[in-house]
Amino acid sequence: MDYIITALISYLFGSIPFGYIFTKIFLKKDIRDVGSGNIGATNVLRTGNKRLGYLTLILDILKAVIPVIYVKLYYPDLIFISALCAFLGHLFPVWLKFDGGKGVATFVGILISINIYYALIFGIIWVLTFIISKYSSLSSLIASISIPIFILILGNGNFIFFTIMFVHKYLGADYTVLASYGHIRDLPSKNGSVDPENSFKMIWEVDSFSKKYLKEITDTAKNSDKIILATDPDREGEAIAWHVKEFLDEKKLLKDKKVERVVFNEITKKAVTNGIDNPRNIENELVDAYMARRALDYLVGFNISPILWTKLPGSKSAGRVQSVALRLLTEREHEIEVFQPKEFWTLNVNFLTKDNLIINTNINQLDGKKIEKFSFKNKVEVNSGVELIKNKKYKISDITSKTYTRNPSGPFTTSTLQQTSSSKLGFGASRTMQIAQRLYQGIDIDGETVGLITYMRTDGTNISKDAVNSFRDFITQNYGNDYLPPSPLNYSGKKAKNAQEAHEAIRPTEISRVPDDMKKYLSTDQYKLYNLIWSRSLSSQMESAKFDRKTITISSEDEKNRFKASSSTLKFDGFLKISKLDGNKEEEENILPDVIKGEVSYKDFNDEQHFTQPPPRYSEASLVKKLEELYRK
Repeated sequence: MDYIITALISYLFGSIPFGYIFTKIFLKKDIRDVGSGNIGATNVLRTGNKRLGYLTLILDILKAVIPVIYVKLYYPDLIFISALCAFLGHLFPVWLKFDGGKGVATFVGILISINIYYALIFGIIWVLTFIISKYSSLSSLIASISIPIFILILGNGNFIFFTIMFVHKYLGADYTVLASYGHIRDLPSKNGSVDPENSFKMIWEVDSFSKKYLKEITDTAKNSDKIILATDPDREGEAIAWHVKEFLDEKKLLKDKKVERVVFNEITKKAVTNGIDNPRNIENELVDAYMARRALDYLVGFNISPILWTKLPGSKSAGRVQSVALRLLTEREHEIEVFQPKEFWTLNVNFLTKDNLIINTNINQLDGKKIEKFSFKNKVEVNSGVELIKNKKYKISDITSKTYTRNPSGPFTTSTLQQTSSSKLGFGASRTMQIAQRLYQGIDIDGETVGLITYMRTDGTNISKDAVNSFRDFITQNYGNDYLPPSPLNYSGKKAKNAQEAHEAIRPTEISRVPDDMKKYLSTDQYKLYNLIWSRSLSSQMESAKFDRKTITISSEDEKNRFKASSSTLKFDGFLKISKLDGNKEEEENILPDVIKGEVSYKDFNDEQHFTQPPPRYSEASLVKKLEELYRK
């Protein structure tokens, strides 16, 4: 949905025909009858009205700047779509039956909003072309041809390019660094790609997108002594490394060449060089796991998807995960449809001490019976309860105060990051992962691309010893020894049953990069997510928070009626210093008065009607959580 909205808004902004509107309103003429027939600022200038022409030029730039900058801030991974649609809107405005302009001003606006340096380079090229040709249409034509190339570089390849550049910088001139741009082979969409009768033999096919990158890889491999496979440190990364190796082997390019597999969980010089210094072989178990999942995707999806398309036109596909998720959604929807609301009431009693202090209590026991959720089913039963309370005398029978602790949560895994990002920031799972991908691949900080977080596709809960030590040093220096546990906290016992142990939980690459210091380099969404990851990671190695819980018990003389009031006050904030916890705010805000044991009297009664609610529909975050629970079983 984000793709559609981004494309539509950008196209509509880009297609506003300011030149056409202004000349119609102020000059009473059709701009398309002037000069070259387009609706841009050039033709408005040809009318002789320079003010109107310059105003059109500025607005043609702004109509690209506004949507693209908005997308850059809030949906950075959709910037290519936004820029292209804004440009197409100017070239082919729907308002004028696709009779638009050449797009120079709009293109300049796009470049300014994405990268000012590209705008300057383009401006120089455009001016030189204009001087040489002395014909503006040729300059406009070059702009129109150039824009898809520029946007493609900025939108799709930019971060991969910078990743390659800095890995090469870390390793030196003896290494050639190339990208596979994802999977290079896949199962073709035809019968027989997976043969269950022949030990699930698979047929692999190189997709057209990968051919040009594979050619570059094979050409370089021919003249190399060693081939290092440094794909992502997860199951899919292992599979890509295996595919590349198999492809090169089929081409007879591995003879007398050493092949190594290296991994690094963060794009920093230390991590990259450490990975190179500690190579390993491709892990066949991870490759087998990938193949099993891919075969299931094919065998399930290839047979079910055509049925789905006939029943639900526009659906993408069915498969291993989609089918389970669909079942969960339909089962929950059925639960909602058959749900019958049930009435219940709550009754609170305010007691008054001799010093006129009010104590708001909940009923714990009435007439010797424990009060449950459905003890009061209607107003009549509430009134009966009130009468049972009124007929007795009361006293404060017990006052207790206990200290309890709340422990910090462990660092994020992919699943918990998606869930927390949804509940705290309102980000969907895909949006969260897109932003995290940018933070992992690198952010431009003072001319250098720096990876801010470790690899974001992980179900591991451990943190490296070096990182833990740096966290503890940071806590001591910035918060004091009171906030530092005696020994590092270990969350390995909370890992998923089938978790991969190959890499860490999600954490900052350098804890010293405080979110507020990084804010000027990040978009709004990037800052929010980085702050969430940074805070969760650091707080996971901080002391527990301590609370004082005070409980007042009020009883009738015969002990048959009992009421309780509780409140919690923060004694030591611990990890809450940087990571706020969603707790029982009502209890924490209900500060109890200082009282002593003795007689009290009831003051008034507060009753409230309630109805049970159906189970809520799954949100993206709660669906991810449910799937993870099934995965843990």
